This record gives sequence, C-alpha cells and structure tokens, in this order.
Amino acid sequence: ITGARRGFLILKEGRRPQFEVSRNIDRGDVESPESQVSRTVTRQVMASGEALLVANALEDGRLVEARNIADLHLRAILCVPLMIKGRVAGCVYLDNPVQEGAFDERHLSLVQYVAEQAAIAIENARLYSAAVVDSLTGMYAHRYFNIRLKKEVARAKRYGRHLSLLIIDVDRFKMINDVHGHQVGSELLRRVAKLILDNTREMINTLHQFTEAPDVTLGRYGGDEFEVLLPETGERGARRVALRLLRKVQESVFRIRKKRIQVTLSIGVATFPEDAGNQEALFLRADEALYN
Repeated sequence: ITGARRGFLILKEGRRPQFEVSRNIDRGDVESPESQVSRTVTRQVMASGEALLVANALEDGRLVEARNIADLHLRAILCVPLMIKGRVAGCVYLDNPVQEGAFDERHLSLVQYVAEQAAIAIENARLYSAAVVDSLTGMYAHRYFNIRLKKEVARAKRYGRHLSLLIIDVDRFKMINDVHGHQVGSELLRRVAKLILDNTREMINTLHQFTEAPDVTLGRYGGDEFEVLLPETGERGARRVALRLLRKVQESVFRIRKKRIQVTLSIGVATFPEDAGNQEALFLRADEALYN
C-alpha cells in the first residue's frame, strides 16, 4: 500500500532492539535484518517517540552522521514508533532504496494508525503471556494449567479416553538454595524445566508414533514442583514418561556458575478414569502418589 520495498517490526527488548518481523516486497524474509536498517533512524525514533519521514536519506541533514545510509543505498525512509501507555515499545520501519520521495504524509498517517493497532495487539499479547506463563521456566502458570486440566478431563469423559497427570518435585531443592544461593537455584529450575519439557514431548511422540501425538501441557506448580498433563495416555505410557524423566535428570550434571550440581526427582502419577473420575480427584491422587 505504501510502496515500501522492505518493512521491519522492531521491539525494544532490554537494551537491544529485537527484529520480530522483516519482509521484502516479495513477502520473503530479509536476511540479517539487523544490518539492513539505519540504526540512526531507529534509535532517533525510539528515543524521541516521534515519527520520521525521509525523502532522500543521502541528502537529509538529520542523518549526516549515519554511516550505513550510503552502504545500504537508502532513499526514502518512513519510521513510526510503537507507543504503549506513553512509552516507546519499538517501531515500524519502512524504506525504499530505489525511489526518492516514495512516502508522503498520507502514508505517514496510515502507518501511524497501523502502528497504534499493532501496539495494542502486542501489549495484549504480553499481558496474556504474563498471566498464563511462568517467567522463569516458560511453562504455564498453575492457574492456567488448572484451566487446561479441567478442559482435558471433560474431553476425556466425552470421548472415553485416558488422561494422565504427573506432579514432579526436585528433591532436596531447599538445600541447594541454602548451599549455593537463590540465583543458582533459579537457574537450576530453569534447566530442569527445559529438560522435562524436551524429554516429555519426545517421549509422547515415541508413544504415539503411529498416530498424531497429542499436545502435552506443562506447568510450574510451585517453587520446585512441576506438573505435566498427558492427554490420550494411560497409566503404562505415563509411567514410561515418568521413568524417562527420572533417568534423564539423574544422569545430568548441571554446570552453573562454576558449580557442578546433580539432582534427582520424585514423581507422582495418576490416570483418568482408573485413579480418579474428576479434575480435583485426579490432582489429589497424583499429589498423594508424589509424597508416597
């Protein structure tokens, strides 16, 4: 619509900008997007919160210190900030290295409107993610995990399917925190969570190799406890998943801040409908099995 040859969606993530989307006029990805835009332009827009419309970057006095304008053969540039609650969250960057004056005030107004809608969508997505995802492990928060558990139990009832639940505890985790500190403990939890996630999905794919493997749901129950929901999986399959996780963690040496740490897990397993007939009972049976 604007006549741009390339477009970039850039978000501020900490100190460094993150190139979330980069497209050329053929809708293909732009290779090495970080080196394909004028950093002078993006920095200026994200610092000021004001849009920048450039007819010819090679002759624009605002960009005289930009070293890569000539290298990139840039002509027309249109860069608009993404504003969320009065702060700059990133920018939309469009350029046309061929046509001087490719963008005008009409294009600026259009892109500003699109950027406003994009900023709202991005903020909503971030708020949703913060509500349902544990920031340390990337697993679902316990409240959202319970919502998924309720839905899967109802689905298992409706179609007469099995459903298994694993509750996992890192043994003697408090001692690790006391000896090595909370930062080491947090990093250990993050790595154990990734190991659980990777091996659970791999094992489910193995168990269901001749059919489409169901999506597993993984959550962080509490400080050092995790929960895994295995749809379409009976007691035997759930036990195989649990034993694999026990073995993989026990065999792993986690090197964190020059420390070598080995841990073990305890896992409780319960299966619907053999062990429980509803959501609350299934969770209680798995929790009791964990402590046993």
